Amino acid sequence: MEIINFFLDEQIDDKKKKRIKELSKTLKKVGVEMQIYESESGMQMLAVEVDLMKTNTVIEQHSRNAGRKKKAQRLGCITPQEFLQKVKENGVDRVAEEYDISRRTVYRRIKLAKEAEEELFWNE
Repeated sequence: MEIINFFLDEQIDDKKKKRIKELSKTLKKVGVEMQIYESESGMQMLAVEVDLMKTNTVIEQHSRNAGRKKKAQRLGCITPQEFLQKVKENGVDRVAEEYDISRRTVYRRIKLAKEAEEELFWNE
């Protein structure tokens, strides 16, 4: 549990206190609690308590992992020039079958390989 204190310059009226309470209610679901304290001298302080374990758990549970998953990038282990040579020797159909990718992907990779010319790695 981590506590962060903010000293407030201005007095917080009831309307703002109500809004802070509503916000606190919402943030409590993700492990954050807020309260306003008043010291003996009349200074107001906003205390924010963060439960890091709960916050991290919520973040992990709600991270998006949307979209189609890419197949293993087996083409990454050969240079663009080697790929072009392989296509020239074996043809598009055979290369697509060998790497378990579509013909369209082979043509995309040919285009990338030609753009890369002297590069040792793919420009993706």
